[in-house]
Amino acid sequence: MSDDGRDQYDTEAQELLRSAVFRALADGKAGQQWREIGQDLRSGGATVREVGLAGVHADLFGQSARRLREHRDALDPAAAEAERRQAAEAFAALRRHLRDGNGPGEDDAANAGNSGM
Repeated sequence: MSDDGRDQYDTEAQELLRSAVFRALADGKAGQQWREIGQDLRSGGATVREVGLAGVHADLFGQSARRLREHRDALDPAAAEAERRQAAEAFAALRRHLRDGNGPGEDDAANAGNSGM
């Protein structure tokens, strides 16, 4: 493990997830505005920070952050814990696949958290 507590599998898993999210956005799965953002991110034409700070997209990021906060605030403690556990399990499964040398493709990463919701 590296000094910051993350090993190569954490980094690889995060990159697979990031790639899957960018692809889903670029494919238009979250709407036209997010599609354009996803295309910029996938092509390397912009970073998440650059897109988030761009005036044209700042409102979209703000609205999405508010919706996420409202969703989390509306969850009872058991449901919130179930969401956290599901996300941790999906990430751990992705890490195991990478560690064992049979890493999933991007489609597997995109569907890693879709098992119970």
